[in-house]
Amino acid sequence: MVRYLQEHYAESLTLQVLAEEFGMNESYISSLIKKKTGKGFSEQLTEIRIQKAQELLRTTNDRIETIAARVGYPDYYYFTKVYKKMTGISPTAYRKQL
Repeated sequence: MVRYLQEHYAESLTLQVLAEEFGMNESYISSLIKKKTGKGFSEQLTEIRIQKAQELLRTTNDRIETIAARVGYPDYYYFTKVYKKMTGISPTAYRKQL
């Protein structure tokens, strides 16, 4: 399931989507992810998305709005808020420090 998150992070993922994909109960999936990663579903998905965003910020010249959408955040402003909360700096500041 963690691999599935890593491969489908840009999609609109929810515990319900995973439950349907794997034919399991949402609570059971949540507990499996927590047991494997030490993080809840949302926290794990956010971490994967931010890591992928950092990779794209380092390796492309794409606009931040484009990167946000590519990693599963169609709302640019929400993406920058989440990014800053997770990393301590904005995506623009991260790119400038490279």
